[in-house]
Amino acid sequence: MRICKGELKPGNQGHDSTLKAVTSIAECLIGDHIAAILFTKRVCVGCLPTEKALAQKCVSVDIQCPWCHSGLESDTHVLFLCDFAQTVWVSTGLHHLIQASSHDTAFAALNNAFTSSTRDQCVLIGMLCWSIWNRRNKWVWDKANGSIFGVRAAATNLLHDWQEAQVCGLNSNSQGTVSARRWQKPPDGWVIVNIDAAIFQNGSIGFGMCDTNSQGQFQRARCRRIDGAWQPREAEALSLKEALSWVKDLQLSHCMFQSDSKVLVNACNGKAGEAYFGTIVLDCVQLLKHINHVLVEFIYRSANSVAHLLAQAAYSMSDLGSGMLIHLILLLMYLILILFS
Repeated sequence: MRICKGELKPGNQGHDSTLKAVTSIAECLIGDHIAAILFTKRVCVGCLPTEKALAQKCVSVDIQCPWCHSGLESDTHVLFLCDFAQTVWVSTGLHHLIQASSHDTAFAALNNAFTSSTRDQCVLIGMLCWSIWNRRNKWVWDKANGSIFGVRAAATNLLHDWQEAQVCGLNSNSQGTVSARRWQKPPDGWVIVNIDAAIFQNGSIGFGMCDTNSQGQFQRARCRRIDGAWQPREAEALSLKEALSWVKDLQLSHCMFQSDSKVLVNACNGKAGEAYFGTIVLDCVQLLKHINHVLVEFIYRSANSVAHLLAQAAYSMSDLGSGMLIHLILLLMYLILILFS
């Protein structure tokens, strides 16, 4: 942060080029998320408190990377070279933009990546670097070993929330509250998958799900019924697991899964919890790793009415397996188009 506070004086070695590069990077990120801007500046100036940096300050620490144990824990290693970091970059499809070696500084790696990236890619790279470092800190202080999906979700969710806040900021507070309770189209290139579950008196549960493109056009719907004695949160988790398998089979990417179960959404983006519910959530997290660019977010029941109706309709299904009643879907099509219009 020294460069942000003006503590680097003209004449210091590399000051002019570093200041110019940091300013360029900041201008690229400004307007999307302040966390990415501040963290990117810290990376460029080389003031992240890695084990290697602490050792250079004569602090007695183990300088080996605590995750891969195959290199020194420098900022370049943590963000770009560690096995975990490389898997994150591959899973997000940005690995071709990350060209780094153990001899490069993190600033050089970022500068090279930003030079060959679009503005949106620069923002995502900055957010992912922040999320990878955040995961490292959670391990150091809490011994919490975050997953690849967790890192991706933290970056994309925070960026998405920030962008939504900027849009809502243009409207009045009352308008923002109303719009949050109504279904809204996803951003360009994204697909929304609304999911819900219903529990019936005979012990069976129904799943309902449908997906909509960025033009607000309904694309597909699915409902399913299975037997068993389930708790509500377990039914909601199973509905997400069913939707993830469905989307994986369809080979979709850039998906926003929306559920009106806040417990489920929080579990997917944080700790899974205990008992069978936690086990189902862990299965969901594993499936989420196979979908490029994915979000799991909470919406109000009023904005999730179509998936709710599909889940209720599953009770009338004659097939307890994975079939779909075509006449039920056709019957609901008119209602779906009205609700999404």
